[in-house]
Amino acid sequence: MFQYSPSYFNYKDVILINVYPQKEAVYQMSIYFKKFVPISKHQDQWFRHDLEGKQKVKNFHKTRIKLLAYNNSFFSSVIKDNGTGKLSLSYGVECIIFKEIATRLNVTWDTFTSDDKDKWGTVWMNNTITGGALKWLYTKRVDVSFCSLWIDHIKSKFVDMSKFWTLTCLKFLVPKPLPLREKWDLLFKPFPLSLWLLVLFSATLTTITIWILACIQKKIGYANINAFTSLSTTIFWIIGMMLLTNNPRTYRMGPIRHLINWWCMFIFIMSTSFSSILYSFITSSEYTDIVLEVEDMVKANYHWGLTYPPPYEYILKMENPVHVKFSKRFVPERGVDDRISRLKLGRYAILTKCLYEKHFMESDKVPVAMLNNLRTARTCLSQFYIGFGFTKRSPYAKPANLVIQRIFESGLIDYWLSRVTEVRMSPTTFKQVYEIKPRKSGHPSALSYRQFKVVMVVWMVGCSLSAAVFAVECRYGRGGTGHARRPRRA
Repeated sequence: MFQYSPSYFNYKDVILINVYPQKEAVYQMSIYFKKFVPISKHQDQWFRHDLEGKQKVKNFHKTRIKLLAYNNSFFSSVIKDNGTGKLSLSYGVECIIFKEIATRLNVTWDTFTSDDKDKWGTVWMNNTITGGALKWLYTKRVDVSFCSLWIDHIKSKFVDMSKFWTLTCLKFLVPKPLPLREKWDLLFKPFPLSLWLLVLFSATLTTITIWILACIQKKIGYANINAFTSLSTTIFWIIGMMLLTNNPRTYRMGPIRHLINWWCMFIFIMSTSFSSILYSFITSSEYTDIVLEVEDMVKANYHWGLTYPPPYEYILKMENPVHVKFSKRFVPERGVDDRISRLKLGRYAILTKCLYEKHFMESDKVPVAMLNNLRTARTCLSQFYIGFGFTKRSPYAKPANLVIQRIFESGLIDYWLSRVTEVRMSPTTFKQVYEIKPRKSGHPSALSYRQFKVVMVVWMVGCSLSAAVFAVECRYGRGGTGHARRPRRA
């Protein structure tokens, strides 16, 4: 069995932490004994040492502190005991982290909450604080608070912020693109504009060439080309060949029969390509324009809202005129029901947070079935580190930072976050929120009359035009195949 020695680590100070599910032990490489020797035999004592073996986590001997917490998605939740009327922490990532910190620091706590709509508090330009956790900490009404507090330099002027325990990403939740059923440009989609112009130019050139050659050949003596000696008749024959409805007999037509045959070959290839591409456009699903950025939401006339005044300078880029315009479309929400009704109306964006590719809203009572029709952008508007707030020059901040650092490095926070996610949220919710297109049912969608509406409209217009021409001919003229009546003799 291989045994480590001080020379293996180049005689540097090495600490080995052995973590078990129920017990942890800390060993240090001893130059005297030339092996790892235990420096802490008691459970969980390694949290109280740094790499030099010095104790950093102070024992506060059951000191009672005041804690401010809010119900904030799966970050934290507060419940009230019906018997005693006291508040206590229920479930959430920050609740678990705080309980771990309290255990390491050996403190107890009384839980408080408030009805402030702005849970975090806002610092205004004149350095005044309104409501929320910042106000409670600044006035020293509580010792510590958590509710997904962002770490920034403005808060550090009034409170002490701990080390971060995670990174959050802000995104907007918007409706997914809707499938297009009424495709009014369906007949023009198979070919680009350049190809349509090529077909038009070819048809025009072929019509004029055949008409001129037919007139010349008639003077020479060809008798079977009367159908092409008139320009209007030639146009109708060429259009008929393009629609694959007319195919003239080229027997004894002379040189123009080659032009007609090659034109039929060209039209056959183009018509086959057109019909194949048209079939693809009819059967494939097309969607409305996807909304990715704030600029897209401004163009689409989107609105957005929250239950509290938003910190515009953190969410949006206020130096951008488009973001300023979008900030003016903020409409405060009156509650969850108001949010649901706005989502049903459409063109409404909701601010969401993302942790480790998991998306969630602060009002997590929106039906899952509605989330299936929503999606988030793939890029973050802003990113912020999250930490705990302490009163200025708090004796608990420094020891708490060491605990946060140790449990962060051990991977426990990631594990707790996964467990909370499984308990509080359905994993399919996050997957559906992140999709671009609606979830497929596993079967191809059936064709509907809406996908053929443009074809039916063209057919009805053609029938109406033919009926009008027929009525005019019956009223003012006779059919081309009929014979004029002979005048009756007196």
